[in-house]
Amino acid sequence: MPNVAPINTHVVKRLLTRLDNMLAMQSNVNRDFQADIADSQKKHGGIINIQKPPQFNIRSGEIMEVQNVVIPAISTSLNMFGVDVSASQLDLQISYDALQRGMIDGVLDGAAAALAAKIEADGFDLALKVANVVGTPGTTITDPSVLSTAGALITSNGGKIGKRGRFGLLNSFQNASFASGVKNYFNPVTTVNDAYAEGLLGNGYGFELYDSQVANTFTSGVYGGTPLTNGVLVAGNTIVTDGWTATTTSLNVGDTFTIAGCFNRNLQTKRSTGRLKNFVVAAKTVTDGSGNSTITIGEDGIILSGPLQNVINASGGNTFADNSAITVTSGASNTTSIQSLLYQKNAFTLAVVPIAKIPGDLGVKQTVVSDKTSGLSISMKEFIDGKTNQHMVRFDVLYAWLETYPQIACRVLGGV
Repeated sequence: MPNVAPINTHVVKRLLTRLDNMLAMQSNVNRDFQADIADSQKKHGGIINIQKPPQFNIRSGEIMEVQNVVIPAISTSLNMFGVDVSASQLDLQISYDALQRGMIDGVLDGAAAALAAKIEADGFDLALKVANVVGTPGTTITDPSVLSTAGALITSNGGKIGKRGRFGLLNSFQNASFASGVKNYFNPVTTVNDAYAEGLLGNGYGFELYDSQVANTFTSGVYGGTPLTNGVLVAGNTIVTDGWTATTTSLNVGDTFTIAGCFNRNLQTKRSTGRLKNFVVAAKTVTDGSGNSTITIGEDGIILSGPLQNVINASGGNTFADNSAITVTSGASNTTSIQSLLYQKNAFTLAVVPIAKIPGDLGVKQTVVSDKTSGLSISMKEFIDGKTNQHMVRFDVLYAWLETYPQIACRVLGGV
């Protein structure tokens, strides 16, 4: 008796399997919010909201110090992306046996590769929201100690310590530039062969490292002068500055900088990490004719008090002087660097939401397949173009990336 399972279901399942095998980043990020994401999307129509665990200060002594519960939250919009093919490429009338013989594998491979590249590239774009930076921008990296420094920054910001849970997406050229320096730390003999073939290089300094084609370059803004803070630092997402080269200075999204005397505060220990706080630019800056510029910063901005306080001065206080020197740490003016991304798993979240089915009487045949293990979901729609009498097929994925804890990630900037 011939196999009568719906051919569309088999097609989508095979595409889903291929997509999962091609995604390095999505397999190694946080997916714990998946149920909350689906529920949030239903309530808010394409806008998803994630609530993060609250932080608290520690009481000293017997007398209670009751704290308000503040639950941090982030939100973003879902985006739909897909691949479209015609029936001449994907013959939906073929038998299940023909499908098994690989008659449409080329189409599925191509569709999966295109979707995987888009999803991974969008995930890597979150690097521009990460303030931690190591390496020497624009200069070739051969010393593997950058991995150790990145790991220390992640740990000092509350990242978990352990054998697993830290990952790295290495720019191919950056990986090649320091391969000779780290070869003794990689042992592909202990790595499963098929995983190694997919780009898993091995373990180094606590990270599982992958060679990534989506790890792109970063170009710092054009700037000059002797930049300083203009007034004392205040809580929020903007820093008023002056001393830049008039009119021509413009920092790019993803540029990072430090402020003299402003140290990073560990949210768990409530103490200084001993390193200056790195801030990341969230919106391209504009400088007026007097060298003044108000910088919008990302991550959590500046928090001066409470359990989420993230900056501290050398004396353990939360005040920072006017005219404190600013140092750009993402590269000299207009410097292009190749960029890699190291992170703790919980730094980023991939939200994939199954696409709602449309009524069957609208002339569209739809199949939606979801995988609980990977969290991926793909929709396949087949319909006829009445004008051309062609069978058309579209594959869709509905997803969004969120930077849940960018503080436990780190960028590596270097040169070829």
